[in-house]
Amino acid sequence: MAVMCDNTDECLADQLRAGAAGANDASDHIALLARAIAQVPPAWRHNLLITADGAGATHDLLNWLTALNRPADGDDAGMRVEYTVGWPVDKNTGRAIAKLPPEAWTAMLAADGLPGIPAALDAESGPLTVGEVAEITGLLPHLRHWPPGIRVFVRRVKPLRDTTPKPLPGTGQLELDLQQQVAGWRYEAFATNAPTTQPGENPEQVTAWLDGRHRVHARVEDHFRVGNDTGADRLPSQRFAVNAVWHRTQAIACDLIAWLRLLACDDTLTRTEPAALQYRIFHTPATLTRGGRTRRLNFPPHWPWTPHIQAIFGRLFAIPTPT
Repeated sequence: MAVMCDNTDECLADQLRAGAAGANDASDHIALLARAIAQVPPAWRHNLLITADGAGATHDLLNWLTALNRPADGDDAGMRVEYTVGWPVDKNTGRAIAKLPPEAWTAMLAADGLPGIPAALDAESGPLTVGEVAEITGLLPHLRHWPPGIRVFVRRVKPLRDTTPKPLPGTGQLELDLQQQVAGWRYEAFATNAPTTQPGENPEQVTAWLDGRHRVHARVEDHFRVGNDTGADRLPSQRFAVNAVWHRTQAIACDLIAWLRLLACDDTLTRTEPAALQYRIFHTPATLTRGGRTRRLNFPPHWPWTPHIQAIFGRLFAIPTPT
């Protein structure tokens, strides 16, 4: 498990767990998030968004996140913590989806941040074709047992290829017209404690924005791929303790790469992943020579990335020494 800072690509906390560990272990989630939040400087700890996949949809975790919220009081700036986590499409969620009228669905945001064109099951999709999203909070009576302020949204998207759609859970006894209405789509859901729509806000725009905010969590897969490039998928030992140290070391490597990109790289290398940085920067052949009481690091003059390496060193040397 790992907690990444989406603003900086740093690994705030990580934990190597036994293979038999459960995905929905709330105690592990809470312990790891507590360590991660402690890594955030106090000045930036007052307004946090916690994202997780469906493993985060547990009573204990959401209760803990809700309890972190506190209003400002005097010198205390308070703390605002919002979450957006995956939600199971079970029989309760399935029945709620089937009750949604057609006008309840809102087009999701496209890649350009604007509302896209809703997909149709019987029509070809284009580059701006998107799914639709709707809120089902009022259709889930069992939410009264969950933390106050929780809201549940569901999105329906057109399958990427011709497949036999799975029956929506909980809709086995519905009338034929409702079955036709819900069949053929792929459904996903998420829960959040985002405040309800305020006066003057467009509810449809807010719904689409909340869905887009949750979809950003998919970037966590990129972080794990970066971790694999720095050694997370090459555990060296049969001893758990040794592998745990190895995993922590690769997390430190991810942080060093993140800081390098933040502090020293230009636009060309800011979003470059470790595999490309290894080829372009880290593995560049160079020689270290001494003369005139000076050490010189010599890079190949014809290597296309030599100017970028020189610029990186220049930016690093320009950083003021901490007091």
